[in-house]
Amino acid sequence: MRAEFSALSATVLRILNTTRSEKATAERPLCASGRQNGVCELMSASVEKSLELLVNGLRPFVAACVPESILKSPRFANGPLETWDAHSTLAFMWDYWNDFFRSELGFSERSLVSELREIRNRWAHQRLFTTRDTYRVMDNVERLLEAVGSHETAAIRRMRIETMKDLLREECGSGRQKKWWEKFWPYILSGSSAAGIALIVVTLVDGPVAWVISTLVFIAMMRVAWLQSVRENLHFFGPHECSNCGCIIYTGKCPYCAPDEWSRKEVLAVDRLISSPPQIHSKVSETSVPVR
Repeated sequence: MRAEFSALSATVLRILNTTRSEKATAERPLCASGRQNGVCELMSASVEKSLELLVNGLRPFVAACVPESILKSPRFANGPLETWDAHSTLAFMWDYWNDFFRSELGFSERSLVSELREIRNRWAHQRLFTTRDTYRVMDNVERLLEAVGSHETAAIRRMRIETMKDLLREECGSGRQKKWWEKFWPYILSGSSAAGIALIVVTLVDGPVAWVISTLVFIAMMRVAWLQSVRENLHFFGPHECSNCGCIIYTGKCPYCAPDEWSRKEVLAVDRLISSPPQIHSKVSETSVPVR
């Protein structure tokens, strides 16, 4: 009996541990390797692009601050400056800051170099990057490129603005997961209004006509609640200009810049908007970029 009880207890504990592990995996939106869903892969690609722009913008600055004889010295095993990646460039700036860069940049820029080194190491080890992390990466890259006067600042600024829109949509828009009461709130509000109107109609009107009117009012209010819930799910920012390509778009994601990220639902929603576009003032349409 004792052996059977021990075997049963071991089986129960194994099942509980398996259930907890599966639950933790399901609740984790992103994995450390970035392969659980497409969000982590997209953010990692954005971080990689930001690091490429950073290196392209820092190379002329490093070449201007460091004598050519030192860059070609055998002391440095990084190879030619044109082949340096983010790790080599940031490590060189950090190690030889007092020798070459202290007079051109300040303490805040040195802090940016330190943080960007940590970000590069996280990206190299395939750590997860949320939208908030990616926005911080792009903001740091933009600040450092502005400090050195790089021409790559405009490109990273466009990427930062697009990431800021994604972050806004996640935290304040359709990307935020609604609570249960937020989903049913339009129906609760409309149902309460319909009940109040029906009570007044039944009180003032006698006969079956009152119940017919009350039923029609209830159906109409439920229709209003349904339309409100649908519009909240299809959250759009209205017609605006894409900061990357300059096209007039109706959604947060630009279909011209990233067509592969669009779902079938988004494509159908945009088709409905294009078939009945909102009226825009003629002066605005004349000065805006034409739709491709």
